[in-house]
Amino acid sequence: MPTCTVACPSEDHGSCHCDEGFLRPVKIGRASVCLGILLLVGLALRVVGITRGASDFVLPEDRSAGQVTAFYAFHPDEISLINGALKDFDLNSPPYTSYGTLPPYLLGGLLRLFDLRQGHQTLTGGTPDFRRPVYYVARILAVVFSLGVLLFAALVTRQLYGPWPAVAATGMVAFSPGAIQQAHFFINDGPFALASLAALWAILRACEGPPRWRRFLLAGALIGASACIRFHGGFLGLAFAAVLLLRSPGGLVQKFRATLTESRLWAAGGIAIGLLLLLHPYFLTHPELLSRKKYVGDVALTIEYASGKYLQPWTLVDVDVIPIVSHWLGSWPPIVGWPLTVTFLGGLVWAVWRGGWQERLLVVWCGLYLLPVVMLPARAVRHHVPLLAILAALTVGAAFELWRARPDPRWRRGLTVVGIGLAVHLFVYGTAFARIYLVEDSRIRAGRFLVEKVRPGSNIAVESGAFSTAGLVSSKRFTHRWLDISILLYSGPYMLCADRIDFLQNKLKPVGAIVYVEQNRAVQYAAVPELFPVAASFYEGLPSGRFGFDVVRRFKTYPDFAGIQFRDDDEDPTFSGYDHPAVNVLLRRDDAALDVSFEDWRRDLRSNPWCPDNGLHAAAVRLTAEDLPGALTAVREAIAANPNALISYRVLAEILSRMGDQDGAREALVRFLPATAGGRMAHVMNPNMVHFVTASTALSLVRLGLYDSALNELRRGLREDYSDDPRALKLRAQSYLRVAAAFAGAGRAEHREAAIRMSLEIFRTADALNAMAKIVARRGDLLDSRRFLEQSILVNARQAEVHLAIAELFLAVDPDVERALSHLDRAEQLHAAPESKVARLRQRLDRLMDPSRGAEP
Repeated sequence: MPTCTVACPSEDHGSCHCDEGFLRPVKIGRASVCLGILLLVGLALRVVGITRGASDFVLPEDRSAGQVTAFYAFHPDEISLINGALKDFDLNSPPYTSYGTLPPYLLGGLLRLFDLRQGHQTLTGGTPDFRRPVYYVARILAVVFSLGVLLFAALVTRQLYGPWPAVAATGMVAFSPGAIQQAHFFINDGPFALASLAALWAILRACEGPPRWRRFLLAGALIGASACIRFHGGFLGLAFAAVLLLRSPGGLVQKFRATLTESRLWAAGGIAIGLLLLLHPYFLTHPELLSRKKYVGDVALTIEYASGKYLQPWTLVDVDVIPIVSHWLGSWPPIVGWPLTVTFLGGLVWAVWRGGWQERLLVVWCGLYLLPVVMLPARAVRHHVPLLAILAALTVGAAFELWRARPDPRWRRGLTVVGIGLAVHLFVYGTAFARIYLVEDSRIRAGRFLVEKVRPGSNIAVESGAFSTAGLVSSKRFTHRWLDISILLYSGPYMLCADRIDFLQNKLKPVGAIVYVEQNRAVQYAAVPELFPVAASFYEGLPSGRFGFDVVRRFKTYPDFAGIQFRDDDEDPTFSGYDHPAVNVLLRRDDAALDVSFEDWRRDLRSNPWCPDNGLHAAAVRLTAEDLPGALTAVREAIAANPNALISYRVLAEILSRMGDQDGAREALVRFLPATAGGRMAHVMNPNMVHFVTASTALSLVRLGLYDSALNELRRGLREDYSDDPRALKLRAQSYLRVAAAFAGAGRAEHREAAIRMSLEIFRTADALNAMAKIVARRGDLLDSRRFLEQSILVNARQAEVHLAIAELFLAVDPDVERALSHLDRAEQLHAAPESKVARLRQRLDRLMDPSRGAEP
């Protein structure tokens, strides 16, 4: 009979039955007391700021709708999961395929249980009174998951090393900023950390001692649950089978035979697979969903973005990195701090070198989990947090092994000092980090500042993106002016740097203030100045006041405790962007400062080695002078200096075509066209942005003086099979009008008219129709001019000036007084036409309708 662990009145433990221990007093050890305290402290660190986002700052447009309080949330992944929970359950049409669906289904069940959906299928459009309880339930669930991780961290470590190591490992997890952050957001990584750690504990239990059905079945269920959260949680099954294989007696053949005939293992695998298919039947019924690349949540599209195949703004910081080094050194310092980042490596080395099968099981799981993560360059700090408890356990195990192996007092004192130092650093860092949730989010403070300090009616430049503060800028009090920096990402390679600067200058001309989050776009573009020199230079100079705007406030909350501040400006944006980003508010000095600063900027960028302008201008001059060999040499030098400037290949194709080298021209076009650009610039084929490429190229060709080439590029664009979405067509048509304006500036009237007519072929806009009306009117074709204007009114009936022009034309050609009067009346109703012009036309119509009024005085 095993030794009894309860307090027995007799020393004869053989007569003391353990199953009667509940009748006797249980002695609680000091380690258990410390563990209980850590769990309470961990809970406190995780619930602090649980009501964050609730605010008395209400946007003016919401206040006018009767709202007296507001609720703000900023984590895009959390929003995605909650939206998935609110939708009607359809197992064959999941809210996304990039992750498992257990978390949103679990939250959705709770929301239905407490009747919190209120008929909503999404968070969009819901009032604060609806969103607030939904988020609170999600956050409570996230805290429960995090507490579960603490508990299983203690169980796993205690099983391997004993009670005091369990206390130490649990303390690491309790005070880890990464774990604290994870507990504050309902995202997949929280439940996955719990499920995978619980599965490892169950596997350890199942592999120790004689095989027991219930332990195998429990392990299978937890492996299945892990896979239902993140699909590669199924790798836990491989780790389980590998341990059983290696622990089986006999030679290799006997080991395989014993493992393959282990019925309990097959049952565990059946439970895991059955649970996965139960929640994801579309694996069998609609497997095509796994290869779909249409929506943001599609797993195939997510993999392409994360792999770096198609650059995205949020992947720019991970360009040309060594993935495994980038992931470790970029993710673990914010999660636990630099001291433990280095120490964890020591724990892994010890586990591989000196550990038993249990430690190697944990290391194998770390490798299997990280394999798909580190194979992709794109880094997200939260993806590493599920390994925190495992690394903590291995590190503590290594430390206690060193303690036992070296009884030398000096060695032990040194080890104690190091341990205390690590503990103090983590305690201060973790406590400081938790305090950020006591402070109002910097984006809310920025929105409040704008309402209080910036003149109503101002144009404010804002960004899109995951960490944008645009939602906190009142659209009623101010006018949003989108910076549209993504244009420089997708169309920038087809533009000269001068044209990119013009683009930004035109964006900022009407703007009185700028508000931007550093972690949203600035950090990303700063990482790749060789790919996007203008965007990188813009964000570098913006906070210094270079472009005529001064930073009047910078809102940023740093982790702070007892006067010790952790300045984390250089941390990974996927860590700081969710809950404590830096928000800059800039106000304009004057118009002259803007113009002068942009002219200085143009001059400075001429010497930038990543800008192709000088080389392409030299090639264009030689091409215009029919010096084809000289032009070819110049353009090839430009390509050698920056092979990612795709506009260079268009000029190269033009030169080779004129030289009669049609094969070479076709090869250059293959490198130029979005569909075949490939390499680092493969992202330009983004279906939502590719329609800007044609006009961007043509604009730069106009600047180079290659007017016919620019017009031919517009014609080629008409043949491209781009999006037929009305919004995309309209934007594409408007981009052709910008090229028409460039032709006009260069004095190329015929080219301008051709560009406008092509714009109308794409999509009929009022601007294009009005422009054509003026062109034909100058040629004396007033009837045709009137027809264009009448079509313009059909597109946009609220054009007072156009109504007046039509009225005048109805008096000038094929007179029709009644129709002229109708358009004049409409112009007056719109209250937007010049009163003097309306009055003169009214008098003229009155005389025509009543000749007795006499001549005009």
